[in-house]
Amino acid sequence: MPYNQYTLAQLRGFVQNRLGEMSGTFWRTDELNRYIQLGLRLYNLLTGYWKGRATLQTTVVSGVPTVWYSVAGTFASTMRVSWQGYPLSPASGYDLDFGRPQWESETTTSGNDVPTRPTLFVIGATNLIGIWPADAAGGSAMTIDGILTTPVVTVDASPVDFGQEELSGFLDVIQLLAAFKQSGREFTDSAELFKAFLKSAGERNGILMKSAIYRKWMGFDRSKKQRPFRASQEQEVTGAR
Repeated sequence: MPYNQYTLAQLRGFVQNRLGEMSGTFWRTDELNRYIQLGLRLYNLLTGYWKGRATLQTTVVSGVPTVWYSVAGTFASTMRVSWQGYPLSPASGYDLDFGRPQWESETTTSGNDVPTRPTLFVIGATNLIGIWPADAAGGSAMTIDGILTTPVVTVDASPVDFGQEELSGFLDVIQLLAAFKQSGREFTDSAELFKAFLKSAGERNGILMKSAIYRKWMGFDRSKKQRPFRASQEQEVTGAR
């Protein structure tokens, strides 16, 4: 899918064209800008659209190998971690704390059943990851792939990359947000725009499309709930046989 770069001014023009109000009388410019920023955040939340990569080096401080590493503040979530090209498996701090209480003090030279290279990574916070076992030598490269924070569009020249199909779904949710100010019939009639936005996000993120909340939002399970319950023929028979 080809990508185009749009500025904040262009996106706002697309929204105004959809709303049929180019004068800025009912919706102020700063108001539409906030709708656009909120729409960007919603889209990134549902799709993880903006991704990035960071490279860190393992360290040893005062003879103690480092377990926890801070990732650049532009990362909102860590998805994959590799050490010297070897992918690390995700683990939870809870499981390690209770299944291996001394894991934070174990290094690649601990011996016994401890691996000689890091094999697991743990997400400690939004921008914090831990590895097990810690790299005793230090100086090794770790590659972190994750979802970036949503870009902030502050001036009319601020650029945003979008494919044409994604742009259409994105504009749907902006139009819906703007219609909330109108309220009444205008807002009610715009409810289908939310489904169009969700469909666009689901096409970008297959995991979202398979989730229960996505099916609920899209109304896929509504027919099942509305289907009347019918007892089987056996259950409807009463009395002795």
